[in-house]
Amino acid sequence: MKKEVKDHKAPHQTLSQDSPLSKTLESNIQYFSSLYKESSDVIFRTFIVDKKDAAIIYIEGLSDTQQLEQQVLETLLDTSELDETDFLLSIKNRLPISNINRVTTISACIDAISTGNPVLLFDGFEEAFSLGLVKFEKRTIEEPQAETSIRGPREGFTESLGVNTSLLRRIIKDPALKMKTVYIGKYTKTKVVISFIEGIVDKALIEEIENRLNRINIDGVLESGYIEQFIEDNPYSPFPQVLYTERPDVVCGNLLEGRAVLLIEGTPFSLVALVSFFSLFQSPEDYYERFWIGAIIRSLRFHFLVIALFLPSNLCFHSHVSSGNDPRLPCC
Repeated sequence: MKKEVKDHKAPHQTLSQDSPLSKTLESNIQYFSSLYKESSDVIFRTFIVDKKDAAIIYIEGLSDTQQLEQQVLETLLDTSELDETDFLLSIKNRLPISNINRVTTISACIDAISTGNPVLLFDGFEEAFSLGLVKFEKRTIEEPQAETSIRGPREGFTESLGVNTSLLRRIIKDPALKMKTVYIGKYTKTKVVISFIEGIVDKALIEEIENRLNRINIDGVLESGYIEQFIEDNPYSPFPQVLYTERPDVVCGNLLEGRAVLLIEGTPFSLVALVSFFSLFQSPEDYYERFWIGAIIRSLRFHFLVIALFLPSNLCFHSHVSSGNDPRLPCC
């Protein structure tokens, strides 16, 4: 008698990053386990909520584990007699978390987990919850070391994009301040925010910046210099074509003048476009002084540029001639 052999395929083999979530919790867990294998910092926590199997997936060090235990696990484990007609809605109403989003695809879950948002899955549902419990170590707001000033704010951008956007919102409180988000990098998926003031900036400038950012095809972005080299007009020019700064007051000043600003996750330096050659000689302290004082200081910078470029060689030549030395000899 011939024994019948059935082909038992692993449930996760039918899934891909572009496919929707499976109704079977075991299939979802097996797929994510295979995806994050040899990743000891990815935590899988299974439990039961009102006789339904559930699981939480998060990355240790990116998510707030204390809030996850207090606001999610303790709440769900004590939950009973949920509304069966809309089980997910009743779960969402029970969780004391302000930022909860429904996700339906594998890729959306991966994005949430990678950014520090734990994903909550239930057996029998093709939807999951992305919980806004991001918490990771970040540098505190400090005075910019590269752009110190005598007069003006002493706050500087940090590597956290959320902190940087909040610094701009604290200065410009009008809803006309817009933030558009673009993700760049095949592996890093670096978050880039285009900031501008609606009604002041030229819309064609924002469209051109978006087009140039969307054309970038790169494995990863580690610093704003990557973005700068991709969006500038003349990559072989020795002169900078965008202004980079880590001062929020400088960024807000340029926003109020109709320019656009790029804020990049992971770096305190933001990019300001468009700028001219004369913009590079501008200091934020020029705005904090009286008009005539700022105008004089700015004009002195141009005079000193001319002196630095042309005067030293003339002085060296005349010093040799007046001393009777051969002018062809070096100064030293």
